[in-house]
Amino acid sequence: FNVVMDAAVEKASSAVEALYKAPRNGVARRELLVALAQMKSCGRQAFVQLESQRERVRERRTALDGHILGLQNLLYEREHLLRNVFLCREFTTPQLQRLQEDEGETVVKAVTTESTAVDHRANLLQLEQEKEERQRLEQQIRSLRESLQERRNEASTTRRFLDTLPEQLKNIEEASQALQQTLGLPRSEIRAAHAAAARLSRPLYLAFRQLDALRNLALHPRTETETNDDITWTIGGAEVDLHVQSAVGSDDGPSAKRRRKSTDEDNANARASQDAANLLLDDASFTMTIEVSGESSGQIAIAFKVVLGFFFSEARKRTLLKVTVEEGELAPGNALCNLFPGDVGEQLDDQKNGPLYEYCWVQYLCGLDTLPLCNPSHASGEDASALTAADITAAIVDRLRFRAVLEGMLGHLQKTTFPLPIHPAAQSLFPAASKDKWTMSSWTPVLPDGLQEGKDPFRYDVGLPESSTREKWEFQKCQYFAATFVRDHASLKALVEVSPEYPIRPPRVLLQGRSGGVGTAAFDQDLKHVETEVNIYYDELVLEDAADPGAAAFLLAHQLRRIQVLEN
Repeated sequence: FNVVMDAAVEKASSAVEALYKAPRNGVARRELLVALAQMKSCGRQAFVQLESQRERVRERRTALDGHILGLQNLLYEREHLLRNVFLCREFTTPQLQRLQEDEGETVVKAVTTESTAVDHRANLLQLEQEKEERQRLEQQIRSLRESLQERRNEASTTRRFLDTLPEQLKNIEEASQALQQTLGLPRSEIRAAHAAAARLSRPLYLAFRQLDALRNLALHPRTETETNDDITWTIGGAEVDLHVQSAVGSDDGPSAKRRRKSTDEDNANARASQDAANLLLDDASFTMTIEVSGESSGQIAIAFKVVLGFFFSEARKRTLLKVTVEEGELAPGNALCNLFPGDVGEQLDDQKNGPLYEYCWVQYLCGLDTLPLCNPSHASGEDASALTAADITAAIVDRLRFRAVLEGMLGHLQKTTFPLPIHPAAQSLFPAASKDKWTMSSWTPVLPDGLQEGKDPFRYDVGLPESSTREKWEFQKCQYFAATFVRDHASLKALVEVSPEYPIRPPRVLLQGRSGGVGTAAFDQDLKHVETEVNIYYDELVLEDAADPGAAAFLLAHQLRRIQVLEN
């Protein structure tokens, strides 16, 4: 570019000199014009290159400004980090130092110039965890302080109430002096007796209050007052009556002795407390009447009236139960055995009163025992603290209702009036009776060999671990029946076990002896399959009908029906 420009300038200068010497020289003019054109072209090229250079200068300057700004930011950040490092080094952490002294090791490593990014991240993570833990503890402290303040407020309110309580009690006592003069016992004995009775169970406390009213009525008869010592309520569709019988009326009896005043106040209080705790046991007994009428389940009508009598035994220091069936086809026996898990009870034969039973729930009702009882109405299982008299009564009603359905079904079977009574809700589970493979021809109660000697008819003769052995009550308190099924010219005999907890503990069916088949020495695998289908998969035959609480008691008939329809 410079060479061309210099050549054009030199050529133009030569042309100018030639024209100076010869103004009419045409060649010089043309050379001058060409030289000027070349110079103009070179000028335009120089301008274009200058603009491009300026653009590059501007780009470089912009880039330089960016680098300078980044450098300044880095310098500012470096200064900020140095300042923070200085502040962190000057910041004291007595808690961490105390923690290091207690633990005997370094909690946070010292930061040095040789520390790596991993060390920094580990220290930062540990400090973050420490911060979160401190925040959690602070929140817990605030909640505890709020709870403490609430407790203080409650305690203050209770304290103010207790401060005014003696004055209120004094006013009540002064206002009731005229009433106390009409009572049969001094005020101190009444207070001690009621304080002792308040610790008893609800039925026992109820009986105590009724007996106390009867005693006062005997001491101070009022012809214008009518008393009723019966209490009736409805539980599970059954009418339940509680009737208390008192033995007052004898001037020389324990009740008359308790009415005598003592000169020694302490002895009177002690005697009154002891007498109040034993009032029901010494002077009274109570009966509970459970009546169900107008109910039916399937083809079986349910109607019964059972009286439960509670009597205290001085010899055993326990309350015994007497079960009397006044109406219905119930057979009491062991009907209430194992009403609550593990409460098998004990049967006592009394020549005067007949069989008596001792159960834990009886002692619980009478306030003599507080053993934990499992509530069968709760799926989770609760202890006696949540168990009430209504829960116990409801369990008794359910057991008796199931027993009534079972007795009706057994009576139907013993009369050999077949086909079997199937619940209407279970008709879809079985085919018509005309399509049965087997037909039941007989049903009789039996007593298996060796049952009284403690031999389990459902236990294998071969050696098995002791953990698989049932307790004696689990099979000795059961009922056993022999059933015969016929098909063409073949017959099949079955042993059926019905437990007292029916249908909670389902019936068991034995089609072949544990040492071999019934009537044969060989083991029949087909019969084993039938036993498995009936004994293990019985839950498919249990009905849950809210409109019919006795529907579950048809389990026995459904199991026998399952045997009739199986191919074996």
